[in-house]
Amino acid sequence: MKKSIFFYTIIVFLFGVTVLNACKKNVTPFDGLDATKPILTLIGLPNCDIILNSANYLDPGCTAMDDRDGDVTQSINITGTVNTNLAGTYTLTYTAHDYSGNINSIHRNVRVYNQAEILQGYYSVYDSTLANPNYFYSDVITPSVTINNRVLISKFAAYNPCVVYGNKIGLTIDIPTQTIFNVGNPPIDRTFSSLSSSIVIGLNTMLTIYYSETTNGNTIYGKGTYTKQ
Repeated sequence: MKKSIFFYTIIVFLFGVTVLNACKKNVTPFDGLDATKPILTLIGLPNCDIILNSANYLDPGCTAMDDRDGDVTQSINITGTVNTNLAGTYTLTYTAHDYSGNINSIHRNVRVYNQAEILQGYYSVYDSTLANPNYFYSDVITPSVTINNRVLISKFAAYNPCVVYGNKIGLTIDIPTQTIFNVGNPPIDRTFSSLSSSIVIGLNTMLTIYYSETTNGNTIYGKGTYTKQ
């Protein structure tokens, strides 16, 4: 009887050892606390430029991989928007998480720009007409933030302030007919329009604008030469 008990004891012990070893073999390297964040990879460039007034921005997307859970791209949440009708830099943030709650993020910057921004800056201006003395002054040209290829000239025809807008068309700048109210001395309404123009892009960008100015039915003609400082 004692031998039988001893024999069964040995059998149970060996079975237990076998089960324990089997359990040890099934242990994966991931057992324990998972503190590893998923890795996000942008599709496309991290910084990109699009032209003002373009069609709606189409984001190329992002992927996310986790060392334990594999592909967790479906968990990505994107925050931020891109307004293609307003110049500026927009940041999109992509955030992903794994099944253990580890979170990671990556960013993409999208710049919406006016193609006429090459004309932006300070200029030395020489303005002349047949009716008035020649004027030398400084002016500022600013690209529009809402209309592509449009710029704003702050002291047109030597009046301060006198903001007119122009549209860059190739290597010319067109000043559409526009009336500026209460300008000059005495302050009266003045209507401006460009007759012809040219743009020379280079180290010292130069704009030459031939224009007409009409006040109280009288029209004079002038020429403004803008040299970038």
